[in-house]
Formats: sequence, structure tokens, C-alpha cells
Amino acid sequence: MAESLELHRASNLSWFESPQISRIPRVTHAFGSRWSASEKEASSGSSHPNAGQEGTIEKHRELFRGIGAQGWPVAALRQVHSDALFHIAHSQESPLAARAAGSSNQDWVAFDHRSAGDALATAEPGILLSVRTADCVPVLLLDPQRPAVAAVHAGWRGALARIAAKTANQLVESYGSTPAEMIAVLGPCIQACCYEVGEEIFDRFNSEFSQEGDFIARTGKPGSPLPSLHSPGQAKWRLDLIRIARRQLQNAGLVAQNITNSGYCTRCRKDLFFSYRREPKGVGRMITVIGIHPGRGSET
Repeated sequence: MAESLELHRASNLSWFESPQISRIPRVTHAFGSRWSASEKEASSGSSHPNAGQEGTIEKHRELFRGIGAQGWPVAALRQVHSDALFHIAHSQESPLAARAAGSSNQDWVAFDHRSAGDALATAEPGILLSVRTADCVPVLLLDPQRPAVAAVHAGWRGALARIAAKTANQLVESYGSTPAEMIAVLGPCIQACCYEVGEEIFDRFNSEFSQEGDFIARTGKPGSPLPSLHSPGQAKWRLDLIRIARRQLQNAGLVAQNITNSGYCTRCRKDLFFSYRREPKGVGRMITVIGIHPGRGSET
């Protein structure tokens, strides 16, 4: 599949942007690469959004400058593979404030250690929503009319919990968004070519999605595992997180042509991305962000 993201470079880092989202004047975003983090983070393996790696923090600041979001507070969560979503506002009264009291890096990240979840949404300008991934699917959702935006971290547990669809539903309920007008971009992740799972995970998806029949890569004999790519003599199923996310978003009312797959496989592209499946010890994380510019351009 052809890649649908555009590569951007500035100084000594690189990131990707979606042409679909870039056409919306008031919205900024980025899918980070392994070159948007420091090598120290790759050796630390921390999934904490503010792990104390100064090299990574500085590269993220450079990234935010590159997308025109310098100095914005960045909302992040302690990701736990759930379906929990937080609405973000500048006010300290919001469940997760965009500026955390006492934070030593208030211009970089707002993080509440009590806030565990995997999706963030806002309709307020001047806030970056962020998720971090190293094989899971980073999903960016956008209502260009409101505008309202969301960032989602979706692995196989999130897929079982239908986190992408639930986040789209929350944009409708909280901000009055119309599903048919929403844009969804599924960022770099482990694609079906490389995502092998065993019988236990297959059985869970088969039980949950048996009527949809759309969660296993369409190769080999239907309903049968394939020879393992990485463990000779074993049989595995190839889980297709992208197909699952697309189906769930369409069930939530999004139009198929408004849902884009980046086409990048994190496990295949060691030159660009971290991958937990490829390098489980000490793997880094890519940051993905989205936000609304205050007063820039006109609403579309």
C-alpha cells in the first residue's frame, strides 16, 4: 500500500503530516518518527510522556516549533490500553487540566499521574493533544467544522474496547460534531503483514467480532493461521488493526473516504520508526500530536 503521509524535516529531526488534515487551516498536527526522540529514550524504553530525557524533550520542542505550536501546553496521559477518554480545557477545573500545577515543564507537557487513559479530545485552541506509540495505532480525529480534535492510542486491547469509535461518538456528544464530516487518519503502526498473534488473542477477537469477520489479514485459508514469520514451525494469525479501526469508525458514522491509513508499518521500517515487536527491550516511543490554532485562518 502506498504511504499517504508527507515527510517533513527541520534541523536534526523528522516527522510526518497528513495532507487531509493539513488542508484544514486552523488545525496543526504531526506523526513523530524515531528521529523526533533522542537516542537516550530508545535505550530507556519508557512510555512515560515526560520521562526526564532532556534530549527527547528538546526534540519535541523543535517539533512543536516546526508545526507552529511553540509554547503550547501539551496534554498527555498514562496510557494503559483502555477505552478511557479525557476532554481537555485550559481551565484547571477540567478533568485533566492542560497545565499541571507544579509541573517543571509546563510549556512542554501537562501530565496528571492519576489520569490513566488512551484518548484525548478538545475544541479549545492552543492545546496540543498527544499520544505515544511503538506499534499501536495512533488515531487522529478531526471535525473541521467545529473545529474539534482528538488523539487516540489504540492497540489490540483498545481495538477490543472500540476506543476509536467511542472517541468519535464523544466528539458528537460533547461538541456537536457530525460523523459524516469527520476526518480520521490512522498513523504509522504495525500492519497486518507483521502483526502475528496467538490463539488466545485470536479467540478474543473471534468472540467479539465474529459477525464482522474483518479482523484477520486476508491471506491463506479463511479462518486458518499462517506459518509464523518469526517462529519457524509455529502457526500464527495476522491481526489487522487498521481494518478493525476502519470498520469501527465507519460503524460510528464516518465516511470510508474520510478514513486514511498511513500505509507505514513500524516493524518493517526500522529506518523511520520504533517497534516494540522488532526491538522489545529498550524501545522508544513516537509522539503524535494534534491541536487547534488560535485565530488562524477561517473555519472550513
